Amino acid sequence: MDDQFCIDAIAANIANVQDIEEPVHSGPDARVLIARTPKKSVVCKFDHPNICRHDVVVSKLLRAKNIPVPNVQIRKYGGTIFTTYDFIPNHTLEDFLVAGAPREFAESVYRGAMDTIYQISQIRVNAADMPPYMFATQSEYTFSRMFGAKVALYHNDLHAGNILVSNSGKFWGLLDVNSITLGGQDVFLARAWTRYPADNFEDLLAYWGEISHQKMNTERIDRIRAMTAQRHAI
Repeated sequence: MDDQFCIDAIAANIANVQDIEEPVHSGPDARVLIARTPKKSVVCKFDHPNICRHDVVVSKLLRAKNIPVPNVQIRKYGGTIFTTYDFIPNHTLEDFLVAGAPREFAESVYRGAMDTIYQISQIRVNAADMPPYMFATQSEYTFSRMFGAKVALYHNDLHAGNILVSNSGKFWGLLDVNSITLGGQDVFLARAWTRYPADNFEDLLAYWGEISHQKMNTERIDRIRAMTAQRHAI
């Protein structure tokens, strides 16, 4: 789809659009634009239909538990579906780190994110009823189906750019609903470790152990982290 199609779809679905920004993200299969109205700005995401459906399901599950994520809605235009949600103006943790925030600040905000992700992992979801696009990977979908492997909802792309921080410097919420998928705890922690902006992630592993009441297998998580980092480097 081209940008003109996206602009036409937005104009047909959102009233009183005054301006549409050029894509803030653009790829072969995805476009993300921001539409501005007199009252608010709306993020409009054009992506694969299954990704759109996934985002709506996850948004509803989390918002039903009062977990702060965007209220994602499906829109239709010319046989195509896309999603919209209100733009959230808070800064990300990455913004604060670029401005020189200390390591202790990052750790404090990450702890807030860990608290919320633990809440998300406690949402009851019957994995057997979930389609493949609700899983982090095809292998986790297969293992869940064949062996009944334990999976839960985790944010599988946790990094400073996906963590919102309030003006008072406290954790506010999570971005990238698309990355909240069914998977395993160790994989979630390994991926978070890969993108953590300091050298003390072991402290956060210990914190996760406290809130989840589970003993962390740091060596196993570190092995998964190494494999994840290697795949991204290829």
